Amino acid sequence: MDEKILSVIVPVYNVSDYLLKCIESIVNQSFMQIEIILVNDGSTDGSAKICEFFARSDARIKVIHQNNEGPIRARYNGLIACSCKYVTFVDGDDFISVHSYEYAISSIKENIDLIMFGIIRYHDRDNQTICTVNMQEGVYKRDEIVKEIFPKMIWDQKKAGFGVDPSLCTKIVKRELILPCYNEIKDMDFHYGEDMAVTYPLLLEKINTLEIKGTSYYYHRHREKGNIPAYLADKNFYVKLFKLYDYLKMKVKNHKEMESQLEAFYVYAVNLRYDLYHNSFKSVKYLFPFHKVEYGKRVILYGAGVVGQTYYKQVEKLNYCKIVSWIDKEYKKYNLDPVQKVSEVSFDYIVIAIFSKEVFQNVKNNLLDMGVDECKIVEY
Repeated sequence: MDEKILSVIVPVYNVSDYLLKCIESIVNQSFMQIEIILVNDGSTDGSAKICEFFARSDARIKVIHQNNEGPIRARYNGLIACSCKYVTFVDGDDFISVHSYEYAISSIKENIDLIMFGIIRYHDRDNQTICTVNMQEGVYKRDEIVKEIFPKMIWDQKKAGFGVDPSLCTKIVKRELILPCYNEIKDMDFHYGEDMAVTYPLLLEKINTLEIKGTSYYYHRHREKGNIPAYLADKNFYVKLFKLYDYLKMKVKNHKEMESQLEAFYVYAVNLRYDLYHNSFKSVKYLFPFHKVEYGKRVILYGAGVVGQTYYKQVEKLNYCKIVSWIDKEYKKYNLDPVQKVSEVSFDYIVIAIFSKEVFQNVKNNLLDMGVDECKIVEY
C-alpha cells in the first residue's frame, strides 16, 4: 500500500452503540492512505472488543488500551503513537462522510498547516443541521489569520457563540504543530473545553497557513437526549472550567482583544451549567459577575436587597465561591454582618450588590475610605 499520509485518532470510552458506524465510516474512506489509532480509554461496555475486531481485519488500524485517564490523555497517547505528517480526530460516537479526507488532499499537497471543515449536527437521517465555518472558504496566510480570524476567534459577539468552532474533529493539522500543544495540557483533567485549550493556542502560536473547506463531519446530537452530559454533571465542573479559563487567559495575555472574548465564553459556560439545572440565567434579572470573580475566591457580599439575595442564591446553588461575609448598613434588620466586618476578615473581592449607580458610588467611596483596595471592589 502507498505511504500513509494522515493519522486518524479515535478516543473510545463506552460508546459501543455508536462505535461500529464510527469506525466503518473511517475505514471506508475514499482516500485510503490513512492510519487509524483507536485509543480505548478503559471502556467497560464492549467497546474494546469492537476495536480489536476491526484491528484484526484492517492492517491500517492500531489499538491502544489504557486505564480510564480521560480524553486529553487518550488523544495525547494517540499522537505519540501515530506516524503521519498530518493528524485528525474522530470521536467514537460520531462519524464522517465517505469523501472527508479526499477533500483535504490538495491542501496537504500544498503543505497547509491547518485545514478546517464545517460540521453536520445529526439527529437522524431526516433531521440534520449543516453548520459551516463562519468565515469565507479559502486559504489564509498569517497576516490574514491575524486580521480576519483573531478579532472573533474565541467568541463572536454578533452570533453569541464561538467564532472558530474549537472542535479538533473538524481539523486536519500537522502533527509537529499540535503535539507541543498537547504536551502542555496532557496532565490537566478538564473535559469540557479541552478542544479550546488546543485549537486557540494552536492558531495563536503555531499556524502560518490555514484553509477553510466545506462540511464533512457528522456530530451525533441524539446522544444528548435524556441524561445530562457527564462533563457538565461533574461536581467539579467549575474547578475544571476555571483551570481552562486560567490557562487560556495566560495564552491570550499578548492579545488584548481576546480577553473580552474569553470572558464572554466564561460567562456562557457558567450559564450553560446553570441552565441544565433548570435555573436559567436568562430569566434572572441580576446575574452575579462571574466573569469578574474567579472560581473559589473569598467574597464579601455587600447588599441585602433583591440584588444581594439573588447573587447569594446563585453562588450557593453553584458552589462557585466562598462568601466569607454578607454585610449591609441595615445588618440588624437582615441578620447580617456590619460593614465594619470588612476590617476583620480576609477576602479577595467585595461584590457590591446594589443596582443604583448613585448608591453604589457612595458605598464604594466609603469602602475606599476604610482602606479597601479599589481593585478588590466589584460592581453589579
